[in-house]
Amino acid sequence: MRYVMNFEQFLIESQQEREMQYLEETTLLDVTHLSLDLLGLVPGWGEAADFANAVLYIKHKEYLLAALSIISLIPAIGDLLGKSTKFSLYLAKYAKKGATLSKIIDIAKLSASQIKKIKLVISTHNALIDRLFDEIEKSDDKSVDPVKPHVPKLKKALVTFAKG
Repeated sequence: MRYVMNFEQFLIESQQEREMQYLEETTLLDVTHLSLDLLGLVPGWGEAADFANAVLYIKHKEYLLAALSIISLIPAIGDLLGKSTKFSLYLAKYAKKGATLSKIIDIAKLSASQIKKIKLVISTHNALIDRLFDEIEKSDDKSVDPVKPHVPKLKKALVTFAKG
């Protein structure tokens, strides 16, 4: 028996295949970013992982998350600011993807509360963060070349986030 598909069925199946491929790619990318965030906490590996994460975010035009990865390079306070903000944003993102309504509300409340605190800390340490981005722009080190042209976008994304 031969299976014949009409055009509408073809479009529906094609759309489903594209959605599955997107979901697989998105999930893999999220796992990669989370792995780099965790590796970023390990002394000796952290800076390289945070920088790689920033470059990967830039590649996908996720400038706020790239800026937060760059902030994670600042000793001590960087991981607190960068990773806690990204974690709150991850929670909010995954709450939308499939949690029950009550879980979404709980996560949203927690994320909103954390993000308000983080915005205040970012504003408080704005001079330190600006210095970090200025050092990247001025650096002759070739390893920062993938980030340099995007520094203005990173700064703008961070300022927009902190003020929003």
